[in-house]
Amino acid sequence: MNLSNLTKISLSELRGIVLVIIGLVAFIFYYSWWFQSGRLMSVWFALGFVGALFYGVAQILCSWIVYLGIHHRPLIQPKRPKNLMVDVFVTACDE
Repeated sequence: MNLSNLTKISLSELRGIVLVIIGLVAFIFYYSWWFQSGRLMSVWFALGFVGALFYGVAQILCSWIVYLGIHHRPLIQPKRPKNLMVDVFVTACDE
């Protein structure tokens, strides 16, 4: 028995999920530094915390969600239209 067959998740999806979980642990560890005694008492540290939190959520966590969503493909492949032609435009320098 293979783990992929049991869960119906490909190994690349499983690897992505594990990496996001590890990243979340690192994310929590990083933000735990801010909550040690006296760090948020200063206005400048509080503003830095808000900036770091906004950056972390907007840039890091949202991109991880996008990366996990890339693996999800429809199970049924869409039908290809017949008589379909594709033009390819290739640029060339000094031609």
